[in-house]
Amino acid sequence: MDVEAIRLINFMAFEDTGWIELKPITLLFGHNSSGKSAILRALRLLKQSLKADSNNGPLIFLARNQLDLGAFQSALHRKPDDKNDTERFMVFCFRCTLSMQKEEAV
Repeated sequence: MDVEAIRLINFMAFEDTGWIELKPITLLFGHNSSGKSAILRALRLLKQSLKADSNNGPLIFLARNQLDLGAFQSALHRKPDDKNDTERFMVFCFRCTLSMQKEEAV
């Protein structure tokens, strides 16, 4: 399976990134504080969550000797008028292709 693109919704600086296309070489460009490192943090968050042996929830925001995002509320995108985070959500989307090619015997 190849991941072609990712999309982050309500993660850190991003309300919605839209689809971020991934190619064999992907470079992130932007002004200071534009969210480049937040994209990398999202990928690291997902990686450490998948590798975790605990039952502390689907996402592991704090792991020993790994990425420390604090808690869900600190990683959640906030608008200036947000006062209640209890109904807010965070979404990670992936667009993938599955290759179903059979190898031919020679």
